[in-house]
Amino acid sequence: MGTDMKKEEIIDRLKILLDELDVWEKAEQDLRNAEQELQEAQERVPQAVAEFDQITKPLFVKNKAGEEPGKPSRLLNQAPVFSQIKKKEYEDALAAYEKKCLQAEAEYEQVYQDKREQLQEEERKEKEDAICLAEEKIRKARAAWKAADQALDADTLLRKRYQAKDAVERMIRYFQDDRVDTIKEAINLLHEEEHFRQMEADSKEQLRLLRETREMAREAMELANTAAHKADEAMGTGTEALNKAKEAMDRANYAVEHSQQVLAYAKTIL
Repeated sequence: MGTDMKKEEIIDRLKILLDELDVWEKAEQDLRNAEQELQEAQERVPQAVAEFDQITKPLFVKNKAGEEPGKPSRLLNQAPVFSQIKKKEYEDALAAYEKKCLQAEAEYEQVYQDKREQLQEEERKEKEDAICLAEEKIRKARAAWKAADQALDADTLLRKRYQAKDAVERMIRYFQDDRVDTIKEAINLLHEEEHFRQMEADSKEQLRLLRETREMAREAMELANTAAHKADEAMGTGTEALNKAKEAMDRANYAVEHSQQVLAYAKTIL
């Protein structure tokens, strides 16, 4: 634990340990990023062909099939015979147009077959390359993380449980502020501060619970007053009032009991 080291030497060793922790954290984050990249590469959904078709296919079909026939308007206002003729003409034109569209789509598949297959193959290769690149990043990141972890294991100034950036930074301040002279003293002071922090957190929590309990008691008293008022108004048929009064008493009893428990516990830690 380096108990014979001078204060300046201990500070230097702590700073070296802090640098080692920075390297370890960066290596760990790089490894996580590489693993995320691999997952994203493996889950990549092919979309090049779909994007190509979305732009190219409508133009090709329109060029081959022409414009969609316009639906005749105001048929109901025309003579029945004339209206039926117009309707039949529209339906025939629409059927012919749809047939042309189907033929154009089939022709599109043939005309752009090579292009679409090329896009598909390029995208498959890009995905394969992305997976290989991510796997290589993972390999390097794991090697860097292992080296950083071994460096921490080799650093004997502090035990593993104290090798955390916050703890090391606080210890450095202890020495710089002349609050301690040895690693043992620094560790003891660290434990004392942690204990004080925990007690302070517990106290704040108990005060929060106490305020909450007081609010419950206030609400219960308001409910009891409301129930009593309803009981006065509904004398003789006071089922609702009695139920509210019972509910209020239950809540008030719980609030009082809980408040006593909180106060008793708070006295033990304040």
